[in-house]
Amino acid sequence: MPVARRALVFGIGDYPGDFHLESPDKDAGAVASALTKLNFQVSSGIDAAYDTMNALVDAFVKAVETERPQVTLFYYSGHGLQIEEQNYLVPVDFDSAEKLKLVPVQDIIDRICGCSGQLIVLLDACRSNFDSAHVLRGKGINTPSNKSIYVGGVEEQATGLAEMNASNSTFIAFAAAPGDVAYDGEGALSPFTQAFLDYVDVVDLPLSNLMSRVRQRVLAETGGRQRTWDQSSLMAPFYFNPGSMFLFMGNALALAGLIAALVPYSYILTVPNISWPWIAVSALLPLISLLILMFGMQTAYGKLRGDFQAAGGTPTLREQLMQSLGKGVLGGYLSSIVAGLGITYLYYRTWVGDYRVCKAAWAVRPSIRCMNPPEPFGQIAVEIAVAAALVACVLGVLSLTFARVGIGRGGFVLAGNRSPVRILTGTIFGGAVAGILTASLLMLHFGKLHRPMVTPDLLLPGSVLGTAVIVFAIVNFDFERLDPRRLLVGAAASLVSIVAGFLASGLLFGLLFYSGIQDALINWIGKDALSDPRLLVGGAVYGLPVGVVLGLMIGITMILTERWSGKPVFWHNAD
Repeated sequence: MPVARRALVFGIGDYPGDFHLESPDKDAGAVASALTKLNFQVSSGIDAAYDTMNALVDAFVKAVETERPQVTLFYYSGHGLQIEEQNYLVPVDFDSAEKLKLVPVQDIIDRICGCSGQLIVLLDACRSNFDSAHVLRGKGINTPSNKSIYVGGVEEQATGLAEMNASNSTFIAFAAAPGDVAYDGEGALSPFTQAFLDYVDVVDLPLSNLMSRVRQRVLAETGGRQRTWDQSSLMAPFYFNPGSMFLFMGNALALAGLIAALVPYSYILTVPNISWPWIAVSALLPLISLLILMFGMQTAYGKLRGDFQAAGGTPTLREQLMQSLGKGVLGGYLSSIVAGLGITYLYYRTWVGDYRVCKAAWAVRPSIRCMNPPEPFGQIAVEIAVAAALVACVLGVLSLTFARVGIGRGGFVLAGNRSPVRILTGTIFGGAVAGILTASLLMLHFGKLHRPMVTPDLLLPGSVLGTAVIVFAIVNFDFERLDPRRLLVGAAASLVSIVAGFLASGLLFGLLFYSGIQDALINWIGKDALSDPRLLVGGAVYGLPVGVVLGLMIGITMILTERWSGKPVFWHNAD
């Protein structure tokens, strides 16, 4: 099978003396890794000398001529300069006794253009000459006064990178506009490369829009000192990570939530003499899901139009809280509708079974007091869907918030420590708080109804699928990055967390049962089942272990998803 995507990646930074650059080798390694994940066959050259660069270029051009891939990409990070409107790359051994040895960029482009459907050229190098003070921070090259540059035996003068000829179906991006410095970067990667990598895997993002995001990001990160530049003759849009089905569905979770929300609404309509409030509440569930789906589609089309606002610098506490709120509420709500159906089925089946047993015993001993007859399935489904939405949304917001936010002397602070232990501690704490709060409120409401109690053995271990959906959705909900690979990685991480959750729930609930706490609590509540304080305390005792287990599962899913996908769960410019 012919190669559809091929790339040649250079990172040259180990120059002598003041010309040394820190980021190019890391830039090239990160770009090569990202392109490999996007199905490119990558050839790399790190700190290559003049002969090695030419050999790698010759081998690459020969492979392209033979395979004729659909798209070819050439990436370079290092020093660059211009001689008589021609651009040259600078090998690590450029400084010989009397002249500078350089590799022409236009020659590479000309040799590839006719053999590839589309050609993408990314040059992370300066486009102007600067004095030595700028050279120390940027990817420009300052030629010593005692050295000459020879091209074809003729001495030339060096300036910055020039415009290049972009023949049909070619896209050329420069890290800097004419006269600008392409900064080496104060972090691991250069600003241009870091921005490119942050957006290259966004689903269905056209290359032109991707580079617009990169430009805004680089401007923000460099305080307006570096502006990227590109020129294009592409005949058709190019996507690094195509995945329209998932994108224009507003993501699979939004559609699943809409379908699931229609189930209790449909059952409600079959209940004889059902009141309008019940119909209104049940209709509100699919309406909210539909609005989320429409919002997802609007986000998708806005992305294709190029709507984007970049933020620079370190994320603020407010930005972190807004991300936690968005992922927690939207992901929590959609998943709760699906999970609620599973919990409803188990609870309704238990209620019907217990009622039949009690009625059989009542026939023998009329003094036995039985619970009320089972209510219509649709009403129970709506009640549990609303309750599950409350639990999932609060759980999602608090667990995600405390995964990255700590409590300091002055209040909430953004935690700099992102270790797995820190994430687990935060999600477990958030889950515990969410469990105490929501379970107390739900116990206060449902505890006064003469029904079977929704005990932990029904709520958590009995709802494996629902729990998995909740955890997966809270961690992975994203309109831009939910591609097939992310779905598989997130699903695998959620399954691992389910195993850990079962072990943890067995330990915690086993302690409650074998220590007699559960029986004592049930008996204590039963002495005054209508007492608000007793119901609140009982709910808190049940909610604490449930919240701890769910927080643990969310933390494990976060850690594994980030590690296996190589991308952060929270998406921010500083990540």
